[in-house]
Amino acid sequence: MLFRSRLVTKTEIEKAILFANSEQTICYEDVVSFVGDQTSINLEKLCDSAFLGDFKNTFNILQRLEKEETPAIQIIKVLMKQMQNLHNIKIGLTGGSNIETVINNFKPPIYFKRKNHIIKQSKYWSLVRIIKALSMLYKAELESKRSSSLQKALVRQLLISLCLIASKNYS
Repeated sequence: MLFRSRLVTKTEIEKAILFANSEQTICYEDVVSFVGDQTSINLEKLCDSAFLGDFKNTFNILQRLEKEETPAIQIIKVLMKQMQNLHNIKIGLTGGSNIETVINNFKPPIYFKRKNHIIKQSKYWSLVRIIKALSMLYKAELESKRSSSLQKALVRQLLISLCLIASKNYS
C-alpha cells in the first residue's frame, strides 16, 4: 500500500510540473483544478456505467475502487444517492417539463460533464424500475451492515442486477 501511495504522489507531482510548464509558481486553485479525488470520480463513473447497463466498464471501475480499498457501504450509498436523484428527475418530468429544464434546475446542480449520462439514464429507467432498484439498494445496505464478510459479494451482485435492469434484460 505504501508503494501505491508513493506512486500516486509521484504522479500528482508530475501533473503539477506539466501544469506549471514555464510558470515559476502555481496557486492553490491551480492544484485543485488538476488534482482530484479519484475515488469520487470513479464512484460517479461507476454509477453512470451501471445505470446505463455497461457491464464491462462497471466491473473495470469496481476493480479500481476495490484496489483503492473503497468501502462497500460507500459504494452502495453513492449508488443509492444517484438512484434517488434519478427518481427526483423522473418525478420532475411527470409535471410536463422537458429533461433539460429539470436537469438545469436540479439541486444540487449536476456537474456539466455528467449531464448527458443523466439524460440517458432518465430514458433507460422508468419509475417502476427506479423503485425496484431503490428497494434492492436499501436491502443491500442493510445486509452489508449485518455481514461485513459478504460486502464485496453484495456489491458485485447489486451491480449485476442494476446493469441488467438498465440494459432492459430484466423483466
